[in-house]
Amino acid sequence: MSVIDTLIGTVQQCSPRSSVNLIEAKIAQVPLRLVSLPVELLTEVLRSLTWRDLLCLRATCKYLSDATKTRSVWAHLVDQHVSSKLRPPLLERPLSMHTAEELERLLLVWTSADIGWERDDGRAARERSILVEPAEYLHLIQGGRWLLVTTDIGQVTYYDLDAEVIEGVQLIPQQIHKPFDLNQIMMDIDIDSSSPTLSFRIALSVFDRSLDWTGNEATMQVWAVTLLLNGLRAVGLSATRLALLHHRFTIVSVMALSLLGPTVAFTAQSNERCLHTFVLKWDQADGDSTNYPWRVMNPSFYKPRIQLLRGNKLFVASRECMRLFDYSVINETTHILPSSLSASSCLWTTSFNTRFTQDISTLNCFFTPNTAQIYMSTSQCIHSITVESEPFSDEPPPIIKVLDSHRACFFPDQTSLGYTRAIVVDCDHVAWLVRYTAPDKFLRKPLSTSTLPPVRRVPVMDEESGRVVFPDFIQSRKMTIIDFAVVFMS
Repeated sequence: MSVIDTLIGTVQQCSPRSSVNLIEAKIAQVPLRLVSLPVELLTEVLRSLTWRDLLCLRATCKYLSDATKTRSVWAHLVDQHVSSKLRPPLLERPLSMHTAEELERLLLVWTSADIGWERDDGRAARERSILVEPAEYLHLIQGGRWLLVTTDIGQVTYYDLDAEVIEGVQLIPQQIHKPFDLNQIMMDIDIDSSSPTLSFRIALSVFDRSLDWTGNEATMQVWAVTLLLNGLRAVGLSATRLALLHHRFTIVSVMALSLLGPTVAFTAQSNERCLHTFVLKWDQADGDSTNYPWRVMNPSFYKPRIQLLRGNKLFVASRECMRLFDYSVINETTHILPSSLSASSCLWTTSFNTRFTQDISTLNCFFTPNTAQIYMSTSQCIHSITVESEPFSDEPPPIIKVLDSHRACFFPDQTSLGYTRAIVVDCDHVAWLVRYTAPDKFLRKPLSTSTLPPVRRVPVMDEESGRVVFPDFIQSRKMTIIDFAVVFMS
């Protein structure tokens, strides 16, 4: 379609027929050039182009180059891109708070990340290295900008990976007096997708056994993290503690943790070596007392992985089977033993269709408007299960094998599970980028980067921005930041 046809079509949608006739007559009399159009009309034409068309048009002349930088054009394209995704990218600020340059950069990063992920050679567009605090946990917040590093003393530090100079800023102070082998920290993050600006909560389970004679300290904490703004610009993160509750003395360790909204769930071992899963409202359990109400279940699983779902559901997975519970039917109690309604809370049970299964080491969940897409990894396979929330079915959904390593093993606890792809680390400590597909046709390629060292610990990945962070094999403080978005290619 020519530019004139595009112009006439645009005008026909927003002008009365008489005006269209008049414009068509004018076009017939005067040669039409884009540079002669009024700014308002030219903007409407540009809104109908793709981002590739805009970049090509920008190279023609200064007038059109300036026109392609109009904010409303890029706001329209970003809004169009976000609304087209079943699981849309996360905007850390509303569109109205972004400049034209920021909107253009956002869209080019998103779209060029899709291109970069699919490169046959697995080569990244850009690599950088930084030094961080010694990491016990790494979390790359959705969007790829903010890296959270949790140390073995419970201190959380954030790093702005979009900054020219990347420096650590303390987000949560240390929670453990000193390093000790028997200390335990578990962490989970819940993104608040309803917030207009980036907002998320952190759940921390901390067992401080480094105290010599004053006894152990075991707590569950919930922190709210919000975006720091300087005018319309995001300049950092800020954390506020929302709740602090003390674990009962009968709980000796926490094996799994999940946070969703006002609810936290954890699977714990008691001093009688029994496993129970507890679900509670953290905002009702804040304070010094350990006599807070909770719901107790006994899934009887070995090394379970848990995930809170919408609609008062709890997904529990282990090597034996997977179960979905409705914890709202269980009465609240202050006791540690499960109630008689615990068994009846199970909605369905399903299991792997194999004779031999392995422990599930990694579990990740992605929410769409009506589903929860859950991925689970073992040392040879990655499985997926889709739990429908609307309409809900009491029939167990099928378990899909999305990756089979064909008898080659990788480290399941060093697997980064994304929505459409994963990064796995094999027994030679080589990282592989894999895309979910039929298990007999799965695509995998080594991340062939010039400086990437062997990988010994779990990497973290953000698919939207095409960003991966790898811990160094030898230096615990060194992180390699890899960008696949080709917009970063020099």
